[in-house]
Amino acid sequence: MCQQVMKTMLDKIEREEKISLKRKLREETQVEKRQRTMANRLSTLLHRQKETLRKEILTRREHMEQGLKREIQVSVLQGL
Repeated sequence: MCQQVMKTMLDKIEREEKISLKRKLREETQVEKRQRTMANRLSTLLHRQKETLRKEILTRREHMEQGLKREIQVSVLQGL
């Protein structure tokens, strides 16, 4: 009788340990998933900002080149 009570108690303790271990693993997995999601969001945001800056730089460069061409044409025409 006493052995059966001890066995029941040990089984209960083992089940509780398994359940707590599963919970802990699940929580860790959720934390890792949140971290990966945040890293992906930041990476996407960085990529978008880089592309926006690249386009802005190209646009400004094009405007500067057009301005310089106009200035050169005006200078050439004035020199004639």
